[in-house]
Amino acid sequence: MPFSRDWEGATALVIGGGPSIARLGQDKLIPRCRGRLKVIAVNRAYRIAPWADLLYGADADFWDREGVEGVSEREIGRQPGSHSGFHAWRIAIERGASVILLAGIDLRTYEPGQRFHWHEGYGLRMQDVYWQWRHEFSRAAAEAKERGVRTYNLNPASAVRCFPFARLEDWLDEA
Repeated sequence: MPFSRDWEGATALVIGGGPSIARLGQDKLIPRCRGRLKVIAVNRAYRIAPWADLLYGADADFWDREGVEGVSEREIGRQPGSHSGFHAWRIAIERGASVILLAGIDLRTYEPGQRFHWHEGYGLRMQDVYWQWRHEFSRAAAEAKERGVRTYNLNPASAVRCFPFARLEDWLDEA
């Protein structure tokens, strides 16, 4: 499905489910993004940013279970890649964002007993696919850069290392 380019030249924030999002949180920096950045909340990130420009999760059944109206592959068709965070990044590109900030896209294993997401609902089985998901970002990073899209990861501890790191505070000061 072709996307409208209604975010042409905008800065977009993709909020994922990694535990690093707690640093930016619902009552901290994330609310300051409202109306200043284009925001995609991935899966349960809608709880942090229910006002996001787009609530996205690949699995249509997820939205049915949550009782929330979000967008899935049911509405927009099959997307390249195998996880919702990657899809959301690609959607921001297709909608025309020139800068994309990744928050909570950690894709790493943590010490035993620590959570892989800031929310409930995903078990330890998730860590087995993180290497593949990181590789998807690495493969697609050069293409995005060639298209003039700059992507920054907001978590220096993230395992997604193909993008430079930045601080959300700095982007909000400019917006």
